[in-house]
Amino acid sequence: MKVRLFFCLLTLLIVSTLMASPVHARLPLPEDSHRGNISPETPLLLTPGEFTIYFQDQYHMRTSAIYDASDFYLMIITPPGWTNIYASCVVFYPNYIQSTTFSNKYLGNSGIYRNGPYRFEPGDPEGQYTFRVTLRYIDATLVTRESQNTGFLQFSRTRPYPYPTPRPPYPPYPPYPPYPPTPATIITFLASPTIIRAGETATLTWNVADATTISITPEIGNVQSTGSITVTPVLTTTYTLSASNYTGSATSRSVSITVEPLAPIPTPTPPPPPIPYPTPAPVPITTVDSNWLIYLLLGILIVIIFAAVLISIVPRRPAPQTMPPSGVATSSYTPTTQTPTIPPAKLVLPDNNELPITGTTMPVGRSNFSKALPSDQLSYISRQQFQLSYENGRYYIEDLRSMNGTRVNGSEIRGAGKREIRNGDTIEMSNVTRLVFRTF
Repeated sequence: MKVRLFFCLLTLLIVSTLMASPVHARLPLPEDSHRGNISPETPLLLTPGEFTIYFQDQYHMRTSAIYDASDFYLMIITPPGWTNIYASCVVFYPNYIQSTTFSNKYLGNSGIYRNGPYRFEPGDPEGQYTFRVTLRYIDATLVTRESQNTGFLQFSRTRPYPYPTPRPPYPPYPPYPPYPPTPATIITFLASPTIIRAGETATLTWNVADATTISITPEIGNVQSTGSITVTPVLTTTYTLSASNYTGSATSRSVSITVEPLAPIPTPTPPPPPIPYPTPAPVPITTVDSNWLIYLLLGILIVIIFAAVLISIVPRRPAPQTMPPSGVATSSYTPTTQTPTIPPAKLVLPDNNELPITGTTMPVGRSNFSKALPSDQLSYISRQQFQLSYENGRYYIEDLRSMNGTRVNGSEIRGAGKREIRNGDTIEMSNVTRLVFRTF
């Protein structure tokens, strides 16, 4: 414990001794204090522990004399490695200048510091003034030190201020030689792709140097020195890029885009001959709601009840008596009923599918073509479009009050009753499909 206390006391003694013995800087050399063209940034040869001061006039020139009504600056240059610098300045002989004194002014770290501007007061006498500057700082060994330096400034009020002699003007620079003319150059001009089909597009890309006017023909016109554009030529076309500049130099380059024709379009089947009378616009049939089955069953039930009532009210007629032929005994004669023979017939659809006709009466409607026609055509066909019937050895057709009508060989039969139909006649339903009537 005593040894540690001894070392602490020894350290404090050494530090206090170093702080009590200031290190004085050398006075500025005579050439450092005369007026001349020495910039304040001119490096000075300083040894460790030294700093220097000098003066600048209002033109920022180093000087040792100042004149009346003129500003001056106090310059302080510190060596490297100093930190936390505080400066104090006192002015002596022949008079004390209050405006130029300062105490504990913080300057920061090592560098060049300008203080001012200062000016002598009207009552200050002429003569040589002494400026004493004291710096307190921390050196590179982290020890707080103090140093002084003195500068001298001659003040005169009788002589005029010697303004600096103006510098003669610099001689004019010789003119630059003219640049050699540079021709316009087309670096790239490309088309991608070079072969297209009719209706497709291609891209033109270019890059031009040293040109003032650039254009592409045909149809495009003036463009920038670098860019791209999309074109859609109808026929095989050659595009030409032209470039020129102020020297009269001109150049051009061309690319071709080949346009191949599209594949031939198949010749459509000629439409049927036009119908001489106006065709009414098809009216789509509204879809029955989801309760149609209930409504259908109720309707069938009502029809059955109504038919039963009629049968019970209307008296039955006695069956006709069939007389036997002459010469035949009445007890041995049995009457026979002859069923007429119906020749076979059919309806041929556009896709050659066949719809056979059965019975003496056959209604034809939407359900007969549900698998042969698309749904958008089925919506124009009525649930019962027309009816075919066989009477007295002939076939007849009758429109069943369809929504969009029925035509036979181009003639409208809606509302015209029965009409005879023969082999090879065409039947058009609602202007959406055509059938052919055939007999075997």
